Amino acid sequence: MINLFAAHIIVLVELGELGEPFERVTAEFARLGVQPATMVPEQRVFFVYEVLGRLAQYHQAGMERRPAYRAAAERAVTQLEKAADTRPLRAFHRVARADLEVLAGRPREAVRELAAAELDLLPLDAPLIAYEAARVRARALRALDEPAQARTYARLALMLAVDQHWAQRIRWIRSEFGIRETTSVNTTGSNRTTVL
Repeated sequence: MINLFAAHIIVLVELGELGEPFERVTAEFARLGVQPATMVPEQRVFFVYEVLGRLAQYHQAGMERRPAYRAAAERAVTQLEKAADTRPLRAFHRVARADLEVLAGRPREAVRELAAAELDLLPLDAPLIAYEAARVRARALRALDEPAQARTYARLALMLAVDQHWAQRIRWIRSEFGIRETTSVNTTGSNRTTVL
């Protein structure tokens, strides 16, 4: 049953469906009362995607809804911290905390948190965590009025999304940071896509 909840929330977040179906899945899962310690690590992906969904809601919220979405995101990040007993989960947790720092107007703290997350990532091949870290770092750098560096990290996130064939994430990063696509010719003469 836990696996079904995890699969459902992954689909909802990846499709950007963060309204009533997302709320229903998270509420139904909460009613189960499942503790992270009783779950195998692969099932804890539920908490990662709940955090990603809650943070996306917070980013997209109008001023009147921000306090409620902030509280929900903070609760989700706290729950992920309890579940984070593996290197990838700890890295996701740090990236999520960094995003909360950006949203709270503390981008320097976000950059510090991301540096710690990136140390956790060193021995891992974890493109989704790397994508989220690059996106959050781009947000933090934009908030620090460092547009050139912000664009660099946004392009890094885009590159990871393209490499992984994540169509939705490609759209998200392009939309958020205004990155456009152009075509260039490589030295072999075949066309390839590059980003500016």
